[in-house]
Amino acid sequence: MKQIEKVAIVRFLTDLIKSDTVIDIREIELFEKICANYNIESGSALIESQNMTLSEATTVLCELTKAERQTLIFNLEKLAFADGKCQQSEALLMLGLRYVLESSGTDANAIGLHLIGAYKNRITQKASV
Repeated sequence: MKQIEKVAIVRFLTDLIKSDTVIDIREIELFEKICANYNIESGSALIESQNMTLSEATTVLCELTKAERQTLIFNLEKLAFADGKCQQSEALLMLGLRYVLESSGTDANAIGLHLIGAYKNRITQKASV
């Protein structure tokens, strides 16, 4: 797996962890386990992922093989439920990413990116309250 793909994965993992504004130890433990499964050095990839936009990460992840995309979706879903619940912001991010990664064509990507945009707006609203 290319370094840019690893960085894109970390970008989505960290956004998913932060999306409900509660960082749970179970999420951190699973994050570390997922990083180990992908042979990601989480420290350097974490720093690099902060310079990658969600749109860039999505574009990179769309280039993965179908099997890699399915495995990634499975891992992200496990992470979304690691704390025992899936908040609205986590669900929006998961729906958007899943739609983009499982579909093909520009319409599918546009809808998926719209859902990811809705997630970003939700996070922005929470931060301003």
